[in-house]
Amino acid sequence: MDKNNRHNSEAGDIGYTCSYVPLEIITSAGYRPFRLIGRMDRCCQEETGLSRNVCPYMHGVLRSFRDFKGRIARAVLTDSCDAMKKVFDILALESFPVDMLSVPRKQTEEASAFFALQLEHLYRELCKERNILPDPERVREHISRYDKVRGLLEEIRENRLLPSYADFFGLKRKVLQSSPDEGILALRKVLRKNSGRSTDNTKEHENTIPVIITGSPVSGEQVFRIIEDAGFTIVYNDSCLDTRWLDRRLEPTVSDNPFKDLSRIYLSRTPCARMHDRKTELDAMGARYSREVKGIIHFRMPFCDLYGFDLVHLMSNLGKEAVLPIEADGSQQSEGQIKTRVQAFAEMVKSARQPEPGGPVKNRGVSVRRTSVKKERYYCGIDIGSTTVDGVIIDGGGNILCHRIMKTGPRADKASHTMLQQMVHEVSLTIEEIERIVATGYGRESLSFAQDTVTEISCHAKGVRHLLPETRFVVDIGGQDSKVIKIDGTGKVRDFQMNDKCAAGTGRFLEVMAHSLEVDISAMSDLSLEKGEIVPISSVCTVFAESEVISLLGKGYEPSSIVKGIYRSITNRIEGMVRRVGPVEPAAITGGGALNRGLVRHLEERVGLSFTSPDIPQIVGAVGAALYAREQN
Repeated sequence: MDKNNRHNSEAGDIGYTCSYVPLEIITSAGYRPFRLIGRMDRCCQEETGLSRNVCPYMHGVLRSFRDFKGRIARAVLTDSCDAMKKVFDILALESFPVDMLSVPRKQTEEASAFFALQLEHLYRELCKERNILPDPERVREHISRYDKVRGLLEEIRENRLLPSYADFFGLKRKVLQSSPDEGILALRKVLRKNSGRSTDNTKEHENTIPVIITGSPVSGEQVFRIIEDAGFTIVYNDSCLDTRWLDRRLEPTVSDNPFKDLSRIYLSRTPCARMHDRKTELDAMGARYSREVKGIIHFRMPFCDLYGFDLVHLMSNLGKEAVLPIEADGSQQSEGQIKTRVQAFAEMVKSARQPEPGGPVKNRGVSVRRTSVKKERYYCGIDIGSTTVDGVIIDGGGNILCHRIMKTGPRADKASHTMLQQMVHEVSLTIEEIERIVATGYGRESLSFAQDTVTEISCHAKGVRHLLPETRFVVDIGGQDSKVIKIDGTGKVRDFQMNDKCAAGTGRFLEVMAHSLEVDISAMSDLSLEKGEIVPISSVCTVFAESEVISLLGKGYEPSSIVKGIYRSITNRIEGMVRRVGPVEPAAITGGGALNRGLVRHLEERVGLSFTSPDIPQIVGAVGAALYAREQN
């Protein structure tokens, strides 16, 4: 066990980062445990001292140590990954008192004895700093108390005494920051207060989708609220903030050495991604799919290889339809990206269990009917994108009566309302005569007058199915994101990929490049069709690519050659998503990018597909939203 000693006598907490750190050791030595959770919105990566290619969670952990330095007497880490070892090195260089436990990867007698020695050494060091005599009986007493804490938490969870898993997670986090006696009192209070509520909470979960959460640590209850609000019930959370701490596979044993008991208890728990028998746990989760749960949501921090291996194993064994992979840094800014993916996954799972509603498809392409409007039902779909707001009104037969495309501007809700007024005026209706309005797109939650929201993934699938019925594969290139969707013969989503973290591979990237070349988008498309060499654009970042284009112009390269390089850069980005989903034909391309002939041709050559496109490809999402409005009504 590595250590760096400098006692902070005014502090009384031990900061720890891993569930393999026994709290029994911390509290029996007279300290309070303080679980440090890394959130990227707590820090700027440049300020931590870690490389930008290190897991964002570790940047957040390091910043948390610094923020709570006055409260924390010492830090206890584990060698869980190379990034955590780098955190240890930086804390040691800053003379922060820090220990690192080397957690064995296998469950053997030798491994258990090795870990027990480290635990005993840590306990004696902590007692020395606290000026108390080491007492193995006190350790044994705290083992019993924490087993009681885990038992009470298990009772609360199994009986669903709290309204949601997010509430349970929040309660558990508070308990992890307190002494075992405080935790027992708090949990007993919850049990007394919520006794008898189990039946009501069980009824609330009857129409939800049971799901397993696994992968990298999820930093806060807000993410769980997003998952539950999308219609899921979290029946199992395979993470270091849940099962690896709550697991009670081995009852506390009474032996001559409580440190050996602790070692056996902790090493026998649900294994994390670095453990030797991890595949056994993954297969056990997989066995619950379809029988007990309808999906698995896998979280992974960027640059985390360990949980990347987990994802490959799950998807190889269960298929893409069973697993939703989410790569996010855990910041508040990433919650919008998580929300769209989770909601789309919920819609995909629900649609797989329902028959295709509605009558026969009546449109191919977008044929706008401008005849007189009969007395019937009308529906509206509004797609709020980062660049434009797109809207359509359809009748009960799914015929498109009118459409609008407007700039989003600083107030998406205001632009949407103005657009709706213009559309109803065009078809001689009033807003009150619209039976139902459904919003989609990244700004869908901002539309106060919409009766419901549906993700752009589902709406694009439904819209394409209506306009181009034979389509099985969709590439959508929007202003600030791009997406790839695979649909089946009924129009249901079977798999999808999104790029909404970076402007590369989107319409915004094209606009910035066109500005650098001092041409408009249409001229850029024409340039790309000219014969000549391709000048590679090495930067995938929009900002750096803009500087690179200016530099290439200064070196005398032809604009047409540079444009070809720009299109290659965009198609490279999209190709990655296409390959992950698995290309099939017939394929369609939608969004503003579909109007760029040069981009479409380069993409076809790159991915080996032939794309068709609706007459007005920008309104496909709005068409799908209007169709959902019709179905819901």
